[in-house]
Amino acid sequence: MLSIRRENFIIRPWQAEDAQSLAAEANNVKIWNNLHDSFPHPYREEDAREYIGRVSGQWPLTDFAIVVDGNAVGGIGLTPGRDVERFSAEIGYWIGESYWNRGIVTQVVNAFAEYLISSTNIVRLFALVYENNPSSARVLEKAGFRRAGILRKAAFKNNRFLNIHYYERTF
Repeated sequence: MLSIRRENFIIRPWQAEDAQSLAAEANNVKIWNNLHDSFPHPYREEDAREYIGRVSGQWPLTDFAIVVDGNAVGGIGLTPGRDVERFSAEIGYWIGESYWNRGIVTQVVNAFAEYLISSTNIVRLFALVYENNPSSARVLEKAGFRRAGILRKAAFKNNRFLNIHYYERTF
């Protein structure tokens, strides 16, 4: 079972007791603006309990909590590729606004990528970033990803089309 411990964070499976901190951190329109519409907004404790119950039953586990100072303050996960893309996976992540600009997410993404490469058969990771989220693009670049292209008008968010920047890291 995945548990990555570093000096200032832990990546571990979600736990039922994370529901309150998950809801508190996730209930932020700035976070929702940069995620899929399936991520609820407003984000309530009921949403957190439902999500934790759903992902705790996964096998293999693909969704994990980012824990700082004992509280679950964000999430990171992967969507494994299938068929001819079975050695690739998409990663996604978010962290509560009060933890932005502290370098934590770059360290989390790097540690998660290193774990996946050393513990799975994945040789390629990719991430999709909305054009209006340069901070996430910088996180990926600092974690060794490179921009491989731009998908024009690939997302429709907040009643407008957005380009998606496609980042990848191969091993």
